[in-house]
Amino acid sequence: MQPIVHVSFDLDGVLIDSLHVMSHAWEVACSEIGLDIPFDVGYRKHIGRPFPEILEELSVPEPMRQTLRARYFQLTREKEELVYLYPDVAKGVSELNEMGTALSIVTSKPLERAKSLLISLLPDVDWVVVSPELLAPGRGKPAPDGLVLAASLHDASLEESLFVGDMDVDFLAAKAAGLRYLHAVWGYGEAIEGAREASHFRSIIDLVRASNPNGQ
Repeated sequence: MQPIVHVSFDLDGVLIDSLHVMSHAWEVACSEIGLDIPFDVGYRKHIGRPFPEILEELSVPEPMRQTLRARYFQLTREKEELVYLYPDVAKGVSELNEMGTALSIVTSKPLERAKSLLISLLPDVDWVVVSPELLAPGRGKPAPDGLVLAASLHDASLEESLFVGDMDVDFLAAKAAGLRYLHAVWGYGEAIEGAREASHFRSIIDLVRASNPNGQ
């Protein structure tokens, strides 16, 4: 097994907790347009997929989609200061960076939003960020395209890359790309049952220790 030289992270539910912001934005935006799809039994189970695909999965009427999307992302921008890092993320990512590990984000968040959050919360890391805007239509997670692109932008092979996610679409994307996968148990999704390829771990620091050949 080749050593890991590139680690790719999902953003929401792995590095940052934005669930409360997403819930607020969704509930307010839906209420304003008269749409009755509660966050917890609707939107939440589809987190990780591109927003247009979530609206499709939830059968949001076509005439409502553009208004809902615009208002939702306006509200999330307004509440950006309420998004925070999970414990040990800043320390763990900094240590990976210092070890020379190439780092990337593969997210279903719009590119501008993802970059804004990373600049605010992890400003000292040189990230490669891949979002659905950089991919062909319909090729966001669980398709492997984003992970393949992130690895190529770092000149890393897929065998040398690892993806850290928290939703089933993350696992499926990693499996399709042929990447090793780690499942963040603190995230928004359930444990990946019955999948031997899905190793579960409880801290970014655990990832750092496993990646450090000196075990320090």
